[in-house]
Amino acid sequence: MRVSIFIFLFMGFSTLLHSQEIVDATVNNIKSVFQTKKRDFSGEKYGGSPYFNDNFETGTPYIKNEQQPKFPMRFNAYSDEIEMMPSGNEEVYNMIKKGYIKAEIGGKVYSLHFFLDKNNNEKEGYLIELSQPGKVQLFFKPIKILTKAKEPSSSYETYFPPSYVDQSEFYIITDKHPTAKIFNLKKKDILNLLNDKSTEIELFVKKNKLNYKNEADVTKTFNYYNSL
Repeated sequence: MRVSIFIFLFMGFSTLLHSQEIVDATVNNIKSVFQTKKRDFSGEKYGGSPYFNDNFETGTPYIKNEQQPKFPMRFNAYSDEIEMMPSGNEEVYNMIKKGYIKAEIGGKVYSLHFFLDKNNNEKEGYLIELSQPGKVQLFFKPIKILTKAKEPSSSYETYFPPSYVDQSEFYIITDKHPTAKIFNLKKKDILNLLNDKSTEIELFVKKNKLNYKNEADVTKTFNYYNSL
């Protein structure tokens, strides 16, 4: 009887050990599937680009409206700097930021102005001149911000590196408000701004089949307004 009980207990214990081995093996297999080594993303490059145009283009600096020698130039929309290679040996310099110095790059004129950003903070930076000077002038400001990296919380998610994201804005300067303000290319906003000549403006836009949301068309509209 004692022998039978011993055999029964031994077999039960052996079965328990075997079951525990199966459980341990299953747990280890699960871990091998879901547990991954943390990847190192420190060497990853940034996404996007900080530049309005990545490549250098022939540019012309102007000092007090006097044309200077041409250089390869480009605009860094993240740091708000005009970069130039004056010596042609690939050494890059930032152009001095002074109100009396501007530059034409790829047919676009960059000039320094005081402006109010989207948080209503006054800053000084480069704006691209769109319409001709007058009672109202339209500008474009290339803006790039750098977003933080998004690291995956599991092996199924994708890593997104820090990226330069475009947040460019249109700005206006009027003869009554010399500090540039953000402006939306919308019919309502344009007609409100040009309300003293709104009838003429609407006729001009309709006649020429212009679009209130199109940069080139709005530039034509502002130039027409300034000619009245």
